[in-house]
Amino acid sequence: MKLFANILTAIISPIVLAIAINVFITPEGVDLSLVVFIYSLPVFLIIGIPVSILIKQMTKKMDRVWKRFLTEILLFTIAGLGVGGVFVWSASLDTGDYQPILLLMTGSSLLYYFILTVTMYAKRLDKEFAERK
Repeated sequence: MKLFANILTAIISPIVLAIAINVFITPEGVDLSLVVFIYSLPVFLIIGIPVSILIKQMTKKMDRVWKRFLTEILLFTIAGLGVGGVFVWSASLDTGDYQPILLLMTGSSLLYYFILTVTMYAKRLDKEFAERK
């Protein structure tokens, strides 16, 4: 069930990210949604799924919901900064403006976390609804 939610989240997140970048960031007349989707889907699949499973395993024994929620947000932010740091380090010989890359990666990891939370909550509601019948 958790793996299914992670895979579903890894597919939905690049779609939402591509739409958000196309609507809010790109200039008028430029469509980067397909490029963003093609480049972000493997990152979400290869890095997002194992990291989110690891973070959920680390926080599953926390008894207070708000403490787990804040810890997961912090860990997903650190993961986004880590992935962004790798991209910045690999592009270190290019231009010198790295802040947008770090913000994009951190925002992407938080987007992934919120979509994962909604997906897991919807899956739990579906299971509870099926048990009532």
